[in-house]
Amino acid sequence: AACRDDDALARVEQLPADTQARARIAASDDELATADVARRAGDPASALDKARHALDAARKERFGPVLARAAYAVADLLERAGDVAGATPLVDQTVQAAAGARLDTVEAKGWILQLYLLGVDGDAQDAEVAAAQRAGEAAAARARDRLIDAHLANVLGLIAKTRGDYAGAKAHYEAALAELKAVAPDSPEIAATLANLSVAEARLGDLD
Repeated sequence: AACRDDDALARVEQLPADTQARARIAASDDELATADVARRAGDPASALDKARHALDAARKERFGPVLARAAYAVADLLERAGDVAGATPLVDQTVQAAAGARLDTVEAKGWILQLYLLGVDGDAQDAEVAAAQRAGEAAAARARDRLIDAHLANVLGLIAKTRGDYAGAKAHYEAALAELKAVAPDSPEIAATLANLSVAEARLGDLD
């Protein structure tokens, strides 16, 4: 299928020699792509169903690249639906599978979601958040993707704002905004970042 990249999959982990196993892996990858289409079309229920099906199949095949991406897709959809308890173990599986498969971008996304779960959805200790931040920054550096850098900065800004560190939040939002304007000037994330930045600046004004 056009949405699948067998060459890319093979670069990070050797595809099995068995043709039937390869076909099952390809089918799981295709189902992940249809899940993403459903998510973008505003049908999260269908997206979650397809992503879960892909994850179940990926677990059976134990092929790291698809397993990592499927675990992340399900975790992200569950978090968006408010199911933090369901998302948390899948984030752990994401970062483990992605690290094993050398998928730096997926690993970085996993750590960014982990940070959100810890510091925005949850109330983790500073040391736990700091450890996740270090891991996320390392994965993002390996990924060399400025959108990933922007997502990480935005989540760090949200965490800082949640903890009352408005100066820190402002710095993170400004860093995210600079990255987004450079590589994705039409991204809707810019408007959200500007809104968050305005809140941080307003709170700083209140505190002056």
